[in-house]
Amino acid sequence: REDLKRCLMESATSRDTITSNANDDDDSQFTNEMHNKSTGDVEKGTGDDDDDDGTTTGDDQEDDVTLRIYWDLLRNNADFRNYFISANITTASEFVTLIANITMIEDFQGDDKQSLYISALIIVKMSMGIFTSIGLGGALADTRDRRNIMIWINMITCGIALLNFIPLYYESIPGVYGVVALYQILYGLYNPASAAILPKTVNGDPGEIRKATVLMMTTTMGAMAPLGSAIGGIIVTNYGVSACFVFDSVSFLLSALFLYMMKGVYLPDKRNDVKTVEGRASESKFAKSCRMTREGITYTRKEFWGGLIFLRSSIGFQFGAMDVLMVSLSESIPGNSTMNLSWLY
Repeated sequence: REDLKRCLMESATSRDTITSNANDDDDSQFTNEMHNKSTGDVEKGTGDDDDDDGTTTGDDQEDDVTLRIYWDLLRNNADFRNYFISANITTASEFVTLIANITMIEDFQGDDKQSLYISALIIVKMSMGIFTSIGLGGALADTRDRRNIMIWINMITCGIALLNFIPLYYESIPGVYGVVALYQILYGLYNPASAAILPKTVNGDPGEIRKATVLMMTTTMGAMAPLGSAIGGIIVTNYGVSACFVFDSVSFLLSALFLYMMKGVYLPDKRNDVKTVEGRASESKFAKSCRMTREGITYTRKEFWGGLIFLRSSIGFQFGAMDVLMVSLSESIPGNSTMNLSWLY
C-alpha cells in the first residue's frame, strides 16, 4: 500500500511538471505567433503599397506556380510530352475533317434538305464510335500494348483520310457518311487505349495523374477543338476541301510518329486472380467484349459518380442539336458560311 501511494504521488508530481512546461511552451508559442503576425501585417502593408507601384501580387504568383507545375510535367517527362502532342494533333485533325465534311454536304445538296443531311452526319459521327468503344475498344486495350494500338490506328486513319477524295469526286453524300463511319469506328478503338495509357505515362503516380488529366482535358477539348475548327475553316476558304484531307492525312502520320517516340512499356496489367484466369482462358473476343460491357455498367451503377456519366450522355444530345443549329446560324450571318461555321465551333 505504501509503495502504491508513493508511485501515485510521484506520478502526480510528474504530471504537474509536464503541464507547467507545456503552458510555458504555449505561452512562448503564442508570443512568437503574435510577433510573426505583427511582422506579417507590416510586410503585407508594404506589399500593398508595392502593388500600387506595379509589383507582382500574390494571385499572380500563384498563377505562375500553377503554370510552372504543368510546364515541368511536360518538360521533364518525355513520354507524356509525346503523348500530349500526339493527342492534341489528333483532336485538331478531327475537327478539321468535320468542317470539311459539312462543307461537302452543303456543296452537294444545296439549300434543299441541307439541315436534314447534316443532322444525319452528326448522328453517324456520334453513334458509330460508341459500339466499338464500349466493347471491342475496351477489350483490345486490355489485351494489347496500348501504344501500338494507337500507332496502328493513326496509320490506318492516315489512309482513310484520303478516301474522302472518292465522295468528293462523285459528289456522293452517302460516301461522306461511309468515310465518317470508318473514322468513328477506328476512333472507338482508339479512345479506350488513349485513356488507359495516360496513367502509365506518369508511372502511376496519383498526383501526376491528376495533373496530367487536367492538362489533357483543358488543352485537348478546351483549346485544340476550337483551334482545329478554325484551321479547317481557313483551309477550306483559302485552299478548298481537298486540302483539308491532305492536312488530316499528314497530321495523323505525325501523330503516329510522336507515339512511336515514346519509350515506355504500355502493356495492360496482368490480373492475379487464378480462378478468373482459368475460367476465362477459352473465352472468345466477342464474349469478352460482352462481359466487359456488363462489368462496366455494373461498376458505374455501384459508384456514386456513375450518374454523372449518364448526365454527360444527355448533354451530348444537346451538343448534337447545337451542331445542326450552328450550320443554320453560319448561313444566316453575312460573309463566308464556312468561315462563320469554323468560328462558331
